[in-house]
Amino acid sequence: MRILLHVLIALGGLLLQGTVMSQISSDVLKPDLAFLVVVYLGLHVATGEGTLGVLAIGYLSDVFSVQPDGTFLLLYFGAFYLAAGASKVFYFRGTGFPAAMVFSLSLAFSVAISWMTHRAAPLPDATDPRIFSWGF
Repeated sequence: MRILLHVLIALGGLLLQGTVMSQISSDVLKPDLAFLVVVYLGLHVATGEGTLGVLAIGYLSDVFSVQPDGTFLLLYFGAFYLAAGASKVFYFRGTGFPAAMVFSLSLAFSVAISWMTHRAAPLPDATDPRIFSWGF
C-alpha cells in the first residue's frame, strides 16, 4: 500500500512537471520529480518492495515522455539500485548522505539521459530516392 502511495506521488510529479513546470521554467532548471521519488525508494524502502514501485514509475515516465521506450525505466532502475546498494554501506542517520546521493545521481542521470538521446541516428530524408521501395 505504501508503494502505491509513492507511485501516485511520482505520477503527480510527472503531471506537475509536464504541465506547470514546462510553462514557468526553462529546460535547464526543470527538475525530474519522479527521479526524486525513485532515489527516496532506493534509500528508504526494501529492495524487493521498491523494485515494483520503480517499475511502475519508470513505465509512467516513459509513457509521459517522447524518449524511446524504456529510457527512463532503465535509468530509474540504475539509480534505484545504486542508491539502495550505497545506502546499505554508507548511510548513517544525521549525515548529509541522502542529499549527496540525490546530487550525484541527478548529475549522472542528466549526463546519461543526454548521452542516450543525442546519440540517436538522424531520421532519413524523405526525398532521398534510395529510400523508396516497391515492397520487394
